[in-house]
Amino acid sequence: MASVAHFLKDAENIIDEISKRISLAEKYSVKYYVNARIIQKHFRGYIERKHIKLVNEKATCIQKNWRAFLGRNLYRVLLKKKFHEMCWAYYYAMATVIQKNWRGYWTRSGIFSFVRLRSWLSFVAQQNKNFKCLAQASQNKNNAIEMKQREVEAKEWIVYILFKLHHLLRTHQLSGGIIGD
Repeated sequence: MASVAHFLKDAENIIDEISKRISLAEKYSVKYYVNARIIQKHFRGYIERKHIKLVNEKATCIQKNWRAFLGRNLYRVLLKKKFHEMCWAYYYAMATVIQKNWRGYWTRSGIFSFVRLRSWLSFVAQQNKNFKCLAQASQNKNNAIEMKQREVEAKEWIVYILFKLHHLLRTHQLSGGIIGD
């Protein structure tokens, strides 16, 4: 009752005081309401920014993990692909080596045998020696025949010349220088 005591002394001003206090309360009420709204706005902004930051961090984490997952899968795929390429390259290289060795063996044994080539070359060399000997013998024989032919021709010329001289001497057309007249 102590708070109402001063109103009782001044009863006529009570209505004015009530209306003044109501208007002041409304004024403060609006001010409190506006201030409360401002505080709520800032708090909600802070909470929303914090939430957005958290969501962004979580989204970044999810994206990071998803990209890492995709990267690992892509790495596995590329690793398998590279492994298969390396295997095929190795198989091709080994196939080339096998083909090279087989072709060399086949050539040496069937088409080109070094042993047969060596024996063939020695056979050809022997044939060349034989042919050279035969050619030399034939040339010597031809030279001997040619010499005999020249001798025969020379003898024939000598006989012919002697016959002519003998004929001239007999017919006394030429004085004999041989017998001495």
